[in-house]
Amino acid sequence: MRPYKPRKPYPNCFRAGLIDSRAESGAEKSDFHQSPWLFRNMCYLSIRYLAKYKNDMNTFIETAKAISDPNRVRILMALRADELCVCRIIELLQLAPSTVSKHLTILKQAGLIEGRKEGRWMYYRLPHDPASRAWNTLHWVFQSLKTSPDIKMDEARLTKIMKIDIEELCAIYKK
Repeated sequence: MRPYKPRKPYPNCFRAGLIDSRAESGAEKSDFHQSPWLFRNMCYLSIRYLAKYKNDMNTFIETAKAISDPNRVRILMALRADELCVCRIIELLQLAPSTVSKHLTILKQAGLIEGRKEGRWMYYRLPHDPASRAWNTLHWVFQSLKTSPDIKMDEARLTKIMKIDIEELCAIYKK
């Protein structure tokens, strides 16, 4: 049989040392036990603090995951000059349309690109708002890879792809 353990008068987040709001508010351990209002408010404040921290962390992790794939970085570098149709991105990367679509979805969810539909074509571009968090990441990627030989090859290939009629190019992938 287990020995009896008395209940703790304050939440686990305080006990673990994640948040020490008691020191800031002047509350003692006995205050939590005596005042349910103080206990409830301290829990609420600690949850709000952790939620804010978690949102910032999730945004960072999502962005880091988005730029962790070489093909997604190649897409970002190709979009530097102008918006591109999905067909042109597929031709540049030489990957299956479903794979390119997945890469574009990940980049869009991270806020690194924006998309618009025009007729039957989907176009992607970099975000218009240069003050957004995404531009910090994009600027770092662009500065880090501007002299990369792979990116130079992609730029030359993209120049040739842009000369191909979009109807002709998209017809290849519709078959």
